[in-house]
Amino acid sequence: MPEPPGTVRLWQREHVLSLPTGLRLSPHSSGLVETLQILEFRGGGPSHVRLVGVVPLRCEMGLGLSPPVRAAVPMALAAVVEQLRRWGVGVRERERPRDAEIWWERPGQYGRGSP
Repeated sequence: MPEPPGTVRLWQREHVLSLPTGLRLSPHSSGLVETLQILEFRGGGPSHVRLVGVVPLRCEMGLGLSPPVRAAVPMALAAVVEQLRRWGVGVRERERPRDAEIWWERPGQYGRGSP
């Protein structure tokens, strides 16, 4: 049974390396699997890989996040921070968080209301 949209998913290195490669049909298929497989073949791949993702509401061409994916961003961020801390990487919050720069939500060229 598929997981509901907005579910945060975590994949280990072995799972990512086992995924099939194929045609890139969307901006989300970035070639990560192929890159890791090539590095592995050459003997230089990273020993630690943890992929954090969110189950989409739908997969289609367009900009923006669906409401369930947008709501999952803090949970995905928490998963990234937790994994970095497990690996011994120091993580701290900014004293004053920066405003989000979400270019596709700005009015004008390439943003909301653009052709």
